[in-house]
Amino acid sequence: MPINSNMKILIIGSGGMGFRHIKALRSIGIDQIYCVDSNQENIEKIKSTYKNIKSSLDSNTLKGIDFSGCIISTPTNLHSKFMKWCLDLNIPFLVEKPLNIDKDGMPKLIKKVEKKNLLAGVAYPRRHSRGISIVKEKIANGDIGKIKLYHSEFSQDFRKYRPDYDKTYYANKDTGGGVLMDALSHHIDQSLYFCSSARQVLGIQDRLVFKDIDVDDTAQIIIKHKNGMISSIKGNQFQKPNTDVLEITGTEGSIIFNRIDGVVKISNNDDMNWKIFETNSDWDDILTNQAKNFISSIQKNDLSSKITTLHEGLHNLDIIFAARESQNKEQFITL
Repeated sequence: MPINSNMKILIIGSGGMGFRHIKALRSIGIDQIYCVDSNQENIEKIKSTYKNIKSSLDSNTLKGIDFSGCIISTPTNLHSKFMKWCLDLNIPFLVEKPLNIDKDGMPKLIKKVEKKNLLAGVAYPRRHSRGISIVKEKIANGDIGKIKLYHSEFSQDFRKYRPDYDKTYYANKDTGGGVLMDALSHHIDQSLYFCSSARQVLGIQDRLVFKDIDVDDTAQIIIKHKNGMISSIKGNQFQKPNTDVLEITGTEGSIIFNRIDGVVKISNNDDMNWKIFETNSDWDDILTNQAKNFISSIQKNDLSSKITTLHEGLHNLDIIFAARESQNKEQFITL
């Protein structure tokens, strides 16, 4: 279905991710974009970059506009407020990951969304990458047999890539900071995408390097899934060089996806001969694909299978908080 360029899309929160959402929407031909942000500096940046985007410091000034959809890219602690705002106005929405800062009120909000039959999802863009699509396709084709193990690891040196990390939402647990909540949430979503819902969780988090913030800079978790699969996920925000690798082991072979190199490798024999697939997609491509799938979902009034549902987003939070509880109790937590 062709993209309807006349759709009115609202972006709430125009910081780093909000700005990139605008770029992605523009790249697929969405011209009528509105932006709300309480930060005047962010608004000025939008105005200087995109001349015809309508912007405001207050979402209430836009209530009379018939929006086709909304992307919520505020700090995590504000997600709930603006999901409710969209719900009250019957605006389909895509909320940035993670779903919320906590689980309070989320089941009730999700029930209200479902009762209204309102299209809504969580922005986990990795599902929209070419590499993940190849991995999903090969598994569906039975190329590695039945999946048994999932492993992913991620690292990025914040001192280089986010030198102001201590002045952003990341530095504070109350705004959704920390490697577990901020980064590994992506990888938890991937494990749920390839495996099934979680049954038990074991986790450890620590602040090993960034002593000037109150959140974890390293974390590892193990998930026992309801279907018997096992996932292991680890990450940190100080390692050099960056890593971003996914490995899935089946009864007949293995798949490795290195997102930094853009390469998927598959082997289903004993002589270590790997079939190589080049993905050639960067983060902007992934966000563009996500934007296409969100806009297409709105037009069809049917959520794309590649967009994380609110229930999946809530289960992701279940795993995050179980990992924290596991650290405190030094044991697996059953969900």
